[in-house]
Amino acid sequence: MDVLKKKDEVYTDWVSFRKKNIACVSANVSNILRQFILAGVGIVWLFKVVGKDGHFQLDFQLLIALGFFVLAILLELLHYIVEIIMNAVYLTDKMKDKEMPTYLSSISWLFWIGKIVLVLLAYVLIGRFLCGKIIL
Repeated sequence: MDVLKKKDEVYTDWVSFRKKNIACVSANVSNILRQFILAGVGIVWLFKVVGKDGHFQLDFQLLIALGFFVLAILLELLHYIVEIIMNAVYLTDKMKDKEMPTYLSSISWLFWIGKIVLVLLAYVLIGRFLCGKIIL
């Protein structure tokens, strides 16, 4: 069997190497996604309109985009909570030697993909808003 080395870790097979690599890449994508969410909220904040009475007004597209950003953050939180609970269950003494079923691990992936889709949709709405403001 081939032995792979990566930063003081030795992998005896390609499967464990790929699992570690996927975990690392998905964590990096989640970090970048969080930064995009915060930047998106900042963009929405820049285009708010303050009325004479002091109330904020947002364009409908920006309001929906803001809702998508909030939902993405909630999915981020749910993603981590579900992942922690599932891993905690499978690290107990009774389940320690069993591998987590695919249908359970796919729940975490659905949250991960869902937050990416929500952020992309939010930025599409922001782009549509900005294109509507361009005067040629």
